[in-house]
Amino acid sequence: MAVAVFSYLFVVSGNPISALTCAGHDDALFFKHLESILSGEWLGQYDNLTLAKGPMLSLIGAFSAIFGVTAKIAEAIIYLIAAGALFFIARRIGLHFAAAAALFVFILFNPYLYSSDNRYLRGFLYSAFAILTVAQAMGTISTLNKRAGGWFAAGMGFFAGCAFLTREEDIWILATLVTLFVVAALIAIVRMGLLGVLEKWRIVILRTFIASGAFVAIVCPVMLANHFAYGNAIVSEFRSSEFRAAMGALARVGDIHPSGYVPVPQSSLEEVFKVAPVTAGMKEHWQRVSAGWSSEGANLKPAHPHEVAGGWFAWAFRDAAAAAGHHLSASAARDFYAQLANEVNAACDEGALTCRRKRASLAPELTVERLPSLIVASWNALLYTVSMKGSQVKPARSQGDTATLMRWNQLIGPVVVDPSVDPSFFISGWLANMNGYQPSIDLTDSSIRIRDLSTSTGHDVVAHFDAQGKKGIGAVRFSMIVKCFSDDCAISVRSADGEKQTIPLDKLAEGQKGPITLHPPFVGYFDAVNAVNQHIPTTLTARPLENIRLAIASSAVKFAQVVVPILVITASIGMLLYLMCWRQQQRNDWLFVLATGAATAIIVRSVIIAYIDVTSWRAINVGYLGPAYGFVIIYSIVGTSILVSILNDQLRNFLNRSAA
Repeated sequence: MAVAVFSYLFVVSGNPISALTCAGHDDALFFKHLESILSGEWLGQYDNLTLAKGPMLSLIGAFSAIFGVTAKIAEAIIYLIAAGALFFIARRIGLHFAAAAALFVFILFNPYLYSSDNRYLRGFLYSAFAILTVAQAMGTISTLNKRAGGWFAAGMGFFAGCAFLTREEDIWILATLVTLFVVAALIAIVRMGLLGVLEKWRIVILRTFIASGAFVAIVCPVMLANHFAYGNAIVSEFRSSEFRAAMGALARVGDIHPSGYVPVPQSSLEEVFKVAPVTAGMKEHWQRVSAGWSSEGANLKPAHPHEVAGGWFAWAFRDAAAAAGHHLSASAARDFYAQLANEVNAACDEGALTCRRKRASLAPELTVERLPSLIVASWNALLYTVSMKGSQVKPARSQGDTATLMRWNQLIGPVVVDPSVDPSFFISGWLANMNGYQPSIDLTDSSIRIRDLSTSTGHDVVAHFDAQGKKGIGAVRFSMIVKCFSDDCAISVRSADGEKQTIPLDKLAEGQKGPITLHPPFVGYFDAVNAVNQHIPTTLTARPLENIRLAIASSAVKFAQVVVPILVITASIGMLLYLMCWRQQQRNDWLFVLATGAATAIIVRSVIIAYIDVTSWRAINVGYLGPAYGFVIIYSIVGTSILVSILNDQLRNFLNRSAA
């Protein structure tokens, strides 16, 4: 085990990250929040992305930075603690040392951890918290000692709260916990009788209270921080009842789109704009915003290129709402979505809109006709998960502004720039329309390649002009990586009032900054124009022994991908044999509970991802199924241990009978 820990730390400590510095809705958003926390500004100035996602990843990164540790090292240590806690609990409930040690090693080299390009996303941390929650839950229900049981209950609530603050998905973890408690209760009733179980009600209530208190203790401070900073005591706006009600109200208007992947068709939204007064002024912004978002998931609705597919609709609608001024504050956004839901639902009730049943959910509606597709997708997702598939293990390489990459290297993890990539320019700045319309950026022709384009509302730009007495402008901040293929490459800026102008990029030079040449009503400014992948600092080059780290991770992942699916089969046999001879298998009761909980986690997450796959976007991949990989490992090893135990009993009985 010591060798496994050393190998794990050796691999993760030097594993380069993919620094997607322009991924404004994902990696860059978490990094922005991290820097805001370090500067004492909580999550920064409010916009439509500030409260879109849980802050735990950024909190962990900021906390680790205070102690001089990168975010990725902190995540790796938390995951190591999760593996250790699982080993400890597995031993307590009767798993043989060799099996528990194998469980520990396989968890450390979970293929999911090494198959996602090592981006600054929530999967690594989320997997650790899910495993910790289940491990502490097993300690809670299997321990008779009051003090130890109380600590386990507190740990369960605490880590469940951490998971809650990390990602906006809870059903599969909740289903796993319910399974653990129900199966344990059923076995206890069979072994002790119903009255014997009911005598333990005080312990159950006390530990439930402790777990709930620990959950509240970790979640409430975040809600209070959001309340004091933004006036809305929530964890995430995507979890808020107002936003869910608004999305549910929009999704019920009109008929279900024939593609099955469009939650709110353009025609339905046009009708909403006519009858919902709160959406006044949004139409022109929606036309511009949806034109950009409609390219996402284009393969899902090839006959409807102008529709916005799946989960991208919620992001697009929020962008349009922000452009229309509804995200100037968290309270304004909350009131807008609440009023939108009320107006749309009232129009449905009054017959002004043709609607389906009332709903208040972000979950897409699944028709009966698509149930066969869901069943097939669930099976495919389950096979994908059990097979522990993943992308090839390879060292990540990054591009971008050198100063920004250095900052990521300092706070997140090792950044390596590939000098073989053709030189490009990282450009950032802002654009404004003095007439109040929100500007947007378009490609002018095929002579330019833009990567990692990120735009956000330019609140600071608006404030700057407000201070000069120029009220009501529209502004946007942007950053992108640009490569020109001809001498006349350019982008264009346009807005909903019909204004459109060209911005030449072929004359830009390294280090150039200053006003962008535009005519009224547009103004703009280049904050930075930096060559990408030139003059690479030594700190952004490959670390020593990178190939050895890669070889260790790749070999471990391949071994797990071969062995674990085989163990899943033997584990399933062990679970069936336990059910067949449960009376003689009392010592394996808790192992059966843990394996059943792990199976629940695998199945429920597979079904959830399959549901997304047939209604929103292609989700059957390691990125979405990966959090369940740890539970595949748990099920395979614990279930196989049950099989070995039963076979040993049978062999021992056979030998005893032969000796007699």
